[in-house]
Amino acid sequence: MRTKQYAFCAFVTLLILAIESNSSSTLPQPSYPMDEVVVTAARSPIVSSELARTVRVIRRSEIERAPVSSVSDLIGYALGVDLQTRGPNGAQADLALRGSSFEQALVLLNGIRMSDPQTGHHQLNLPVSLVDVERVEILYGHGSRLYGSCAIGGVVNIITRKMNGLDALVNLEAGDYGLIGGTASLSVPADRVQHSITIERRIAGNYVPSSELDLRGGSYGASARLGTHSLSLRTGWQDKRFGASTFYSNTYPMEWEATETKFACLADQWQSGLWRVDSRLSWRGHHDEYILDRTRPTFYHNNHKTKVIETTIFVERSSEIGVTTGSIEFGDERIESSSLKNHHRERWGVSLEQLFIQINKFQIVAGVSGYGYSDWDFEVYPGIDVACMLSNSLRLYGTTGGSFRVPTYTDLYYDSPANKGNPNLKPESVVSWELGAAWSKGEQRLGVCYYHRSGKDIIDWAREFPADPWRTMNVTNLETDGLETTISADPRALLAWSRAHRIELGFSMISSVSNFGGLISKYVQVYPRRQASLKLDHTLPGNAEASWFIKYKQITGRKSYAVTDLRLARPFGHIEIYALVNNCFNNSYEEIAFIPMPGRWIKAGLNWKLAVE
Repeated sequence: MRTKQYAFCAFVTLLILAIESNSSSTLPQPSYPMDEVVVTAARSPIVSSELARTVRVIRRSEIERAPVSSVSDLIGYALGVDLQTRGPNGAQADLALRGSSFEQALVLLNGIRMSDPQTGHHQLNLPVSLVDVERVEILYGHGSRLYGSCAIGGVVNIITRKMNGLDALVNLEAGDYGLIGGTASLSVPADRVQHSITIERRIAGNYVPSSELDLRGGSYGASARLGTHSLSLRTGWQDKRFGASTFYSNTYPMEWEATETKFACLADQWQSGLWRVDSRLSWRGHHDEYILDRTRPTFYHNNHKTKVIETTIFVERSSEIGVTTGSIEFGDERIESSSLKNHHRERWGVSLEQLFIQINKFQIVAGVSGYGYSDWDFEVYPGIDVACMLSNSLRLYGTTGGSFRVPTYTDLYYDSPANKGNPNLKPESVVSWELGAAWSKGEQRLGVCYYHRSGKDIIDWAREFPADPWRTMNVTNLETDGLETTISADPRALLAWSRAHRIELGFSMISSVSNFGGLISKYVQVYPRRQASLKLDHTLPGNAEASWFIKYKQITGRKSYAVTDLRLARPFGHIEIYALVNNCFNNSYEEIAFIPMPGRWIKAGLNWKLAVE
């Protein structure tokens, strides 16, 4: 196996060198805007060159070239993201950021929380297709000042495309293990209202026993401008049925699960002069059906239904000193469950933030928020971000703030022979800080940062002996330190004849110290101590494109691994033919203990696009 890997690497190296030596091509190359507006790092949008936070943006141009088929797989391509996949092609995955647990990272869809009060295992059950995503913004570090509970390791905001005119797309894909799927999307204007609709279906067979997937989904959106108001409606639905082999217990290899997610959001933005008001009303429903042993469906069978209603109002005013933003929000969370029983809680929050106009070379954002739950006390979480622009290309920045997470209903009430919840849990509380530097010139970028996170009353599933059941408890205080560095460049800036038009390198290292008092940790002490990644986009002869992604992880208590993915594509007018090769070297690895990931998986497909402004 190792000889084959070396031979494949040598072949790829020779191929790229051969391509680089051919300078006669005049193919149009993609460009990468470097001073875009980021909406996730503060209440008011900030251009990337003035950010006082570490933010990673995955743009539409990158999404279209990524060797992935689902939104969750796409998120896992960012440095500092630990995507813990149980099932491929979007079946099920947990998201962690900067060594956090999967419960300590928050996912948003257009700024709306996708977290599920039952468990964090469900927050990547997203009612949105990959073709509808315009970009993904990843805010690293504390985020409760902006978004409330769970925003400890960071925040992932998935932003959907804003259509104009007539736009249509059809995707068809097939591959190993009986994979077949397709997506169709259409956007049309009618009577001053822009309508868009997407439908998706994906089926895959077993790569190990009880690992099949049947996914279907759809979404509808409408937007219109009425005077000083911009109105939008977005609804979505996703249904997944999959074999859950050893997902939650390696004792039972024939688990099965089905999840259904429904979502609707109505938003209004009013702007006049120096004032802007954003109002949102959203609803999210989720159904989870779980069978421990599909050969004996009645042996252990759970049904959980959650409903979350949330309304938020943002008020913003510009002045001579900058932009002042205030917000108020209210949420209602309910669960009906065969094992967790029926529960209901309310939450409310207020925030105030000031974005100061640059003072000399400094950009300052200061804010404070307060959140309360019907089950816990009202708490205040301040934060401040400061950036110093040393030149047009170089900035230094620092940030500090508090974050929190309230227990999920699974943390509180789950009861089985192997897992015991704890209704007396307290919310987690975390304070973090970060220092960093970022340099950019044209399309060449370099970033480095160091962060520290200090948590108390951290919630984990723990036990004293391997034969004991797992129990939730506020088990420990936790100190986490990390270092991240990224380099991205367009090689054509140095070598005009280069066929490579983007290369990105990333490296991170994390160290956590906790006192478990001899207890065994299920989640908190399992994190990626080292991560490295390489992305490379280059052209091939014949107007073809190749995109490589290589990731390496060294996880505490587990075997380290490296995985290489490749996308090859060739356009023919409105049609693009492509091939995906996931896990090119056919490596054996696990992202979660006892759950083997697929070997080499080859897929092929086509995209047909039509756009008329």
